[in-house]
Amino acid sequence: MLKTGPHLNLRPFEPEDGAKLKEWFYSEDYKAFFRDVAYIPTNAQFSAFSAWPSALLFMVRHNNREEKAVGMAMLYEINSSASTAKIGFLLERGWQGQGFFMEVAWILGEY
Repeated sequence: MLKTGPHLNLRPFEPEDGAKLKEWFYSEDYKAFFRDVAYIPTNAQFSAFSAWPSALLFMVRHNNREEKAVGMAMLYEINSSASTAKIGFLLERGWQGQGFFMEVAWILGEY
C-alpha cells in the first residue's frame, strides 16, 4: 500500500480489479476518463491493465471502507529523469466534489 492520506489510501491495481475497471469503462458516467481508449478491451486486458508498461494504476479506497474501491488513479507518460508524469483520476460519482482529487495527487506525489 502507498502512503495514506487523511481520508484515502491507494494500493496497486491487481488482476481481480479488472471487473471494477470494466464496470467503470462501460458506465456512461465515466466516458471522459476512457476517451483515449481506441478499442474495447477484452476481459483479459481489463485484468492485465496494471501490466501496461507505460502506466501505473492504483485503486483508491476510503480509509474506513477498505473493502470497496471508490476510484482509481493512474500515472502515465512517466519521465524518471525529469521527475514528471501525467495523472489520470476517476472517482465514483458519490465521492466527487469533496476535495479528494488533491489528496490523491498528494499521495501520488509522495510516490
